[in-house]
Amino acid sequence: MSLSKIDHIVVVMMENRSFDHLIGYLRDTIPGVNGRDKNATNPDRNGALVQANLLASYKFPFDPGHDWNQVATQLGNGNQGFVVDFQTKFPAADPKLIMGYHDQKAVPVYDFLARNFVVCDGWHASLPGPTIPNRFYSVAGTSGGLKDNPKIGGMLKRFDLKTIFNCLDAGLANKPKADRWAYYFQDVTLLWLFKKHTGDSLPGGRVRKWGDFFKRAKAGNLPAVSWIDPNFGDVGGANDDHPPGADLRDGQRMVGRIYDAVRNGGNNLWDRTLLVVTYDEHGGFYDHVVPGAVTDDDPVFRRLGVRVPALVASPWATPRVDHTTRDHTSILRTILDRFAPGEALTTRVANATSLASLLDAAAPRTDVPPFVVPAGSPGAAFGMARSAGPRKQYPRHEVQVLLKAYDPSKGPMKVASKKVARKAAPKRGKAPARPRAPRKAGRGRPVARKAAKAKAGARKSARKVSAGRGR
Repeated sequence: MSLSKIDHIVVVMMENRSFDHLIGYLRDTIPGVNGRDKNATNPDRNGALVQANLLASYKFPFDPGHDWNQVATQLGNGNQGFVVDFQTKFPAADPKLIMGYHDQKAVPVYDFLARNFVVCDGWHASLPGPTIPNRFYSVAGTSGGLKDNPKIGGMLKRFDLKTIFNCLDAGLANKPKADRWAYYFQDVTLLWLFKKHTGDSLPGGRVRKWGDFFKRAKAGNLPAVSWIDPNFGDVGGANDDHPPGADLRDGQRMVGRIYDAVRNGGNNLWDRTLLVVTYDEHGGFYDHVVPGAVTDDDPVFRRLGVRVPALVASPWATPRVDHTTRDHTSILRTILDRFAPGEALTTRVANATSLASLLDAAAPRTDVPPFVVPAGSPGAAFGMARSAGPRKQYPRHEVQVLLKAYDPSKGPMKVASKKVARKAAPKRGKAPARPRAPRKAGRGRPVARKAAKAKAGARKSARKVSAGRGR
């Protein structure tokens, strides 16, 4: 094992795809992968069997159910409830869609990584539920009791959970803060939900716009841990793979850029790096593997979620298929073992299996070429043409709206969207502040402040006069 040779761990967590649905085709191209069976079926509401089928589009037109109760239905009778659950939510849709899968044409970057590095076909979401609880597990080893995404109107608060980043601050206390960890985001980010990271999310903190990742990679001075959120679609086009609306080609381009940046980084960055690419949860898509039991402090969460795609790349990893049963806490176990061995999070993390065994090369490999992401628009990447015309605009999914509501740069628990604010913000019993009058042309800020101060003084004097003379 070569974990001691790793100085940088880079984690990319995408959204809402199952293993069989996205990379299960690897069963046909890489021996030993426990992938999808082309003949797999699920019964519909009338008992008719719906068979797995190859999807033609890079976009999925619906957002399949993936809340706690919906996943329970999907996993019923040995994963035989996917079609019925999909029909319940979308009765007019073609039930074959939820049994659909992609091939290498849709995910060329993943195909490249799978052929050259490690495919983990035993990697599951941490719990059988949606995005936020699973992403909490990915950084804290617990969901804090959440089974579903919190509702904005009822839970507009930050969560007081210890995270892997708190452990890094303790374990790497002898290093500058900037060298311990960074959390990179594109539009909204998970760490806005954590009370302990409010300061990190303010300007100058370690929650950074993702362009900073590429600058540091080029210079070869990434922190010990770089965690990257995709674009959830709040600003610019989504590349998180979350349906509907997300185009798989955009996600491939993003992951390809990240791999290229690390592979070509300065100061021999690649020789000291471990890259992990996975998905927070399955998004309601079919997978044939029945999730098993797992050790956890809370008995409610002692069952794994559905399998998700997971790829591990490093010059210290030889091509292989890893069948070890894992979930997102394997990432946390690996980070703790390497950078903060004296720190601890939860029982789930303590019992997780590290990724160290995947680093089996005797020396850093030199036989893996860079994956050159083609220039141009994401739609033109990898030689895959996109249809002409404007891109269809889809409504923002719940996670986008939720995370935006927690943006600390907007002030304490304020939101950027007035519509969301009216729905979500608690009543405070006082009127909102009046808008500031526009400054006159040629007036600078000192003049404006002086005028405001004079105006306030005049009001104060008027109140004194009124109190002294009666009404």
